[in-house]
Amino acid sequence: FADPFGGKGIPFRTFASCIKADTAELLINLDADGIGRMFKAENNNNRDAQLTELFGSDCWRQELTASGDFKRLSVQILDLYKKRLKTLPGVLTWSFAMRGERDMLNYHLVFATKHPRGLEKMKEAMKKIDKSGSYSFPDAHVDQGVLFRDDKPEAYADALFREFEGKAVQMDDVNLFALCETPFLNAKSMLAVLEGRGCLQVETKGNETRKAGSFPEDKVKELRFGKFDLKGIQTDLGL
Repeated sequence: FADPFGGKGIPFRTFASCIKADTAELLINLDADGIGRMFKAENNNNRDAQLTELFGSDCWRQELTASGDFKRLSVQILDLYKKRLKTLPGVLTWSFAMRGERDMLNYHLVFATKHPRGLEKMKEAMKKIDKSGSYSFPDAHVDQGVLFRDDKPEAYADALFREFEGKAVQMDDVNLFALCETPFLNAKSMLAVLEGRGCLQVETKGNETRKAGSFPEDKVKELRFGKFDLKGIQTDLGL
C-alpha cells in the first residue's frame, strides 16, 4: 500500500520496480485533486519535472487539459495514471473513489495486479464493505461517477459495444474488459443487453444450444459485435 503526498511523494519508476514480480500487487492512494492543483500551478518552477516524475514520462503534456472543471481534470489524471500502469508488463488496474460529506471526493484508490483473480477479489471485497454508498466508480465511459453497484448493465453496455464493434472475439476478451473497465466481474449482463438490442451475434461450439440472453462459457465459441436483425443477419455493412 502506497500513500504518496500529493504528486511528488513517490515517482512512477518506484511503482514500476515494485510490481515487477508476478505475485506483486499495488494499492495506491492517488491524490488526483492535489495533482490537479499542481498541474494548474503554472508559476511553479518545479511543476513540469514533478509531473514527469509522477507519470514516468511527459505524456501528461498531451493528455491533461487545464480547460473545463476541476472534476473533469481529476478524472483525466486518474485515467492517465491507470494508462501508465497498464504500460507495465502484464499489469491490470482497477480504481474507485472515496467520497465524504456532500459527495465531495476525498481520494482515489488505484489497484494494480498481474492476475485477473486479484482484481476479482479486490472488487468483491470493496462491494462487501461498501454499506454506506460512499465508494464510487469514476469512469470516463459515462458522464457521472456511478455508485459501486453492478445492477445497471445498461450504463456500460454501450462502452462494451464501442470497444468491440465490428470485431469477432472470445468470451475471455470481453470478460477482461468488463473486469478492468466496469464495475462488473464479467460481461454477461451487458452482453444480454446488447443481444436484446440486436447488437450481438453469438456462435456456439459444435451442436451446442443456449438460451437467448445467457452466455455459458463452455458453449460460446465466438461473439460478433455489430448491427444485426432478429435473425442474426448483419444489417450495417459499414462497420
